[in-house]
Amino acid sequence: MKTLVRVLGVYQLLLSAFSLVFLIVAFIVVFRSDPDVHIHWFPMVCVILLCGTGAGICAVNGVRWIAAGSTRPLVRWKGLTPISILFTVLLTLIGAAALARTDWRSVSQTRLTSQEHPLLWQKAPGFSAIDISGHAVDSSNLIGRYVLLDFWASWCSPCVNALPDVQRARETFPEDKLAILGISRDQDIGSLKSFLARHDYTFTHIFDDRGEISALYSVSAIPMNFLIDPNGTIVAANMRGRTLLAVLSSHMRK
Repeated sequence: MKTLVRVLGVYQLLLSAFSLVFLIVAFIVVFRSDPDVHIHWFPMVCVILLCGTGAGICAVNGVRWIAAGSTRPLVRWKGLTPISILFTVLLTLIGAAALARTDWRSVSQTRLTSQEHPLLWQKAPGFSAIDISGHAVDSSNLIGRYVLLDFWASWCSPCVNALPDVQRARETFPEDKLAILGISRDQDIGSLKSFLARHDYTFTHIFDDRGEISALYSVSAIPMNFLIDPNGTIVAANMRGRTLLAVLSSHMRK
């Protein structure tokens, strides 16, 4: 029996460690998020309180159970052991939910080929527009080099999180080899300019409030991006994280 209790004690300590990890991640999300990223505060505060309390209770009982082989709590508070068991169940469910909702394809950096996208391997639709600096942009003038179209909006949290990767691509590949156009779906150009003023994103930005360019590329959800080769053919779509740089590098070597 004591061996089983000690095993449960080790499990309690592991839960305490995972609780601390969840707690650190929650604080990072809260304190390091971009001002334009909307945070659901109530569930975030609940996670912080749950993980903080759970970490403490699980750590206390884990040490006690391992040392003494007893399920009695270290601090003799009536009902503390049932509470610790409740937190054990809750933290286990949180971990299971987190694992279930993880996009392991993205974590493992599986290449996103978007083979089912209707425009893949098709000629890219042409368009002309004015960027936010007032310069004319004509897609026909970009023939002869690769073009990355990134559809996003400043109110879209996943879009904002993906922008550093787009900027990294801008800094990695020369402009005469790769043109990058950010197609913003913001409805207010003032909000867009305010967002960009706080960040150093050096690629070209186009304000597509009417969704005309988005309609040409059948973009129904963002973030979305397309890679167009020098012949004007769409050769990749929906690339994220390191996959984006990997796909760009692969094509640039050809």
